[in-house]
Amino acid sequence: MLLIFLWPNLDAMGLLKVLRGCKYSLEKAKAKLDCALTLRNALPEFFSGWDPNLPEVQSALLAG
Repeated sequence: MLLIFLWPNLDAMGLLKVLRGCKYSLEKAKAKLDCALTLRNALPEFFSGWDPNLPEVQSALLAG
């Protein structure tokens, strides 16, 4: 499965969450995963180094 090499920490529960978020539409789920993986590969600096305990991240999370 190619997805394992692109997103190694995505397990069965993660796939189920994506499917549930797409109302179990395989086409929508494939498009969502494709978009997420494309962005992750195109902008690695955006997706690396996240620290959820930083004050500015906490304020953004609390703001909704």
